[in-house]
Amino acid sequence: MDFLSKIASVLVLLNGLLGSVFNVFVVYLYFNGSQDKNSFNFICLTRAINNIIVLAFNFLLLTFPVVLISENFYPAIIETVIITSIINVYLVNQIQTVAIALNRFIALYLPFRYKALCSNHVTWVIMGALYAQRGYETSTKLYSFISLDCLIRFDSDTFFTPFIDDARNCSKSLPVDSNLIVLMPSIFLSITDSVIVEFAFVSTVFVWESIHTLDGLIMLMFSDRVSTLRAKFARIMDRDNQVSSSSWMGRSRRPAGTPSLPGVA
Repeated sequence: MDFLSKIASVLVLLNGLLGSVFNVFVVYLYFNGSQDKNSFNFICLTRAINNIIVLAFNFLLLTFPVVLISENFYPAIIETVIITSIINVYLVNQIQTVAIALNRFIALYLPFRYKALCSNHVTWVIMGALYAQRGYETSTKLYSFISLDCLIRFDSDTFFTPFIDDARNCSKSLPVDSNLIVLMPSIFLSITDSVIVEFAFVSTVFVWESIHTLDGLIMLMFSDRVSTLRAKFARIMDRDNQVSSSSWMGRSRRPAGTPSLPGVA
């Protein structure tokens, strides 16, 4: 394990933990905020959950140990399930980006139609159908991969996700959308004729992870319930300060009848 692998693994770990915290706060504010839970906040909730899933499974559980020890940590079938599922979760996030843009467009230019066009029930149905469709795609793809013995590995040398044995033309089993996501970094690197491992790590791992981290931070900063989180932290800090002050005063107070030191009143 070289020095660069250690640095890369630390970056993946810290970025993943920080992004998970941001997105967990978004979920917390949705269920503990005092204001109405409108359709926009619900889309942000589902998007934050997607970010948590991607950061936890793809980066903290899969990428981090592979980068740290420079070899695959899990069995091939486990990596295949994680990679295939995460790709479809990522695709849900892309569609939700369009949904958020459309939601904000209606709120800005058609405010009197917002409750009718972007009601919670309409949003729930759309999000439910989206998750059901991607769940079906995930299950069918996994069945095809496993039945054909086409398993995917996270390559610790190139940071790509190739098939273990492509002699069976396993790449034809990939759907078009997932194929583009998986192969786009390798296509770009082949065009630029670059074999720099550091660039491969940044372009295929760190940037992708940072997108989910920044997504959670942006949703948290622009949340109309962020004041709830600030108030909770303020109460915790006040309570800790009161406890510290009480314990300090208790230690400094001398019990009655205790003899004083010579020369001290």
